[in-house]
Amino acid sequence: MIDKNPVVRVVDDKLCINGKVFEHHELQESKEYLQSINAEEACFYPEDEEEMDKLHKIIIRMGEIAYDMPE
Repeated sequence: MIDKNPVVRVVDDKLCINGKVFEHHELQESKEYLQSINAEEACFYPEDEEEMDKLHKIIIRMGEIAYDMPE
C-alpha cells in the first residue's frame, strides 16, 4: 500500500518524492506521480532553513522550465 501522504525531500538539488528523484524539467511527471498514488498531502520535514530555501528554488525553477517549453 502506498502512503497517501508522500514525503518530499531535496536530493542533489532535485525534487525527491518518496525516494523518486525528478529532474528540473519533470514537473509534469512529478504531478502525475502524485496523482498516481492518490496523494492527499505531501509532507516536507526540512533539516534546516537552507533545505527549505532549496526546495523553494527547485519548485520555482521547475515551473519556469515547464512554462518555457513549447507544447
